[in-house]
Amino acid sequence: MKTRAVEPKSESNEVQCWGENPNAQMLRVELRDGSVNLYPYAWLERVQFLPAEEADSLTLFFNRQCVRITGKKLRELVSTLQRMAVEWVKERSEQFSSIGSSDGAWVETIEISEATPK
Repeated sequence: MKTRAVEPKSESNEVQCWGENPNAQMLRVELRDGSVNLYPYAWLERVQFLPAEEADSLTLFFNRQCVRITGKKLRELVSTLQRMAVEWVKERSEQFSSIGSSDGAWVETIEISEATPK
């Protein structure tokens, strides 16, 4: 029986903001309201990472949409995206917003918008 490797990125399953799978073919983006969007890695055109003290910003440019992720310590997420191995990413739940920072990445917000025509 084959199992897929998924590595947790924080201490508690409830506060994980992303998961890794080296066999991922699509990226699942989960918003706080429960909605889910799936993006094939084949549509990923570019990734822009802007580190900052207050909050890192990571923008994924897909075929017709942009996914903007803001949070803390997102550099490891960028490295894993480069290998096309991020299986899912989700916003941190409101109930965990008062928890202090941990050693892992924190996704504060995810915004999805239509890409501007070229």
